[in-house]
Amino acid sequence: MLNSVHVDIVIGLRPFSSTSEMWLNLCNVYQQRNQAREFEVEHNIAEYTQGDKDVCSF
Repeated sequence: MLNSVHVDIVIGLRPFSSTSEMWLNLCNVYQQRNQAREFEVEHNIAEYTQGDKDVCSF
């Protein structure tokens, strides 16, 4: 695991002895929701068209 992440992140993972603990830590540190961006992306997808068909049609 430590060989798979950026060196700056490795420093924060050193205290953990198992990969499971490392994953939990990474999840807690880097998990974030950006609901405004999610809405924007979903809205943009819904507006896409190809010819006269919307996304749902193709």
